[in-house]
Amino acid sequence: MTLARIAAAASVSVKTVSLALRGDPSVASKTAQRIQQLALQLGYAGRANRRQTIGVVVPYIGHRVYSELFAYLRQEAATFDFATLLGEGTGDPATEKALIGELRWRGVDGLILIAPRLSADEIDLESRAHQPIVTIGMSVSPGRTCGFNRIEIDHEAGGRLATEHLLAHGRRRIVYLAGRPLSASDQGRRRGYLAALEHATIGVDERLIVELQSHTVQPWPDYHVGFEQCTQLLTRGVAFDAILAYSDAIAIGAMRALADASRLRVPDDVSMIGFDGLAVGQYMVPRLTSVGIPWYRVALGALEALVDAMDNDVAPRNLRFAPELRPGETVAAAGKG
Repeated sequence: MTLARIAAAASVSVKTVSLALRGDPSVASKTAQRIQQLALQLGYAGRANRRQTIGVVVPYIGHRVYSELFAYLRQEAATFDFATLLGEGTGDPATEKALIGELRWRGVDGLILIAPRLSADEIDLESRAHQPIVTIGMSVSPGRTCGFNRIEIDHEAGGRLATEHLLAHGRRRIVYLAGRPLSASDQGRRRGYLAALEHATIGVDERLIVELQSHTVQPWPDYHVGFEQCTQLLTRGVAFDAILAYSDAIAIGAMRALADASRLRVPDDVSMIGFDGLAVGQYMVPRLTSVGIPWYRVALGALEALVDAMDNDVAPRNLRFAPELRPGETVAAAGKG
């Protein structure tokens, strides 16, 4: 019997069940009593009375997306009465593997790996042989069975959503400023971009796709990457009226390059959309339109999957979250300038 099954029977969330079983005052007394009675009837044994610990591994602690996601994970883990240990994998599979071993030696009861660089086979082995693992942002081959829980982001839907938004505003010469080419996030966003253009019967101009020159995730915002990509774009002498950037940081860097090296204005001459929905975009002039990811719901989904796996030997789950458009001021109808 797991927390998830009790939650389903009580028509509440896993988090509410966890709080109720610990007698947390944030749960209404009638609800708590109902949940506790259900747990007793269903034969839930509960965990040991010690504070459990989970390990979280990120590629870079200083990367804004990863630090924001970890903050949500730590916040929600506390409501499950979990301590949290954070490790930095530096984007290197060998370092990541050694770090998992270190966290295991320190006694973690479960692991959450954010954008892991290890292969699915290696994570599968670790999860089956040791503590349960949940990955966030890792894609595997279609039809592959995994022994670990996965939380995925539908990057393709996000790329399509952003491109369709630009097309709806009359933009037809849409640039894609790419991310790390081997990453699942870039591949997905790029597929969405291309699919939206194809659906609109607009041919792909390869000159409008600007690849990332530096292929490693940096521990700081990559504004300079977007600046360099947009500068390169301007040297190609190709017409464009919109830019879809792989990330908000790249979009911000591109906006700076446009302001420095051309007479093109955002959003009148060139509309701009970023990705990630970072708070810094809302303090730009104009405010950045972005495709955001519901990181809080991602964190909660990962923790609930991990709690379920630690409670009982349940089948691994695969949850998929869709990005959402967050309008700003960097998209305008074509011909307004």
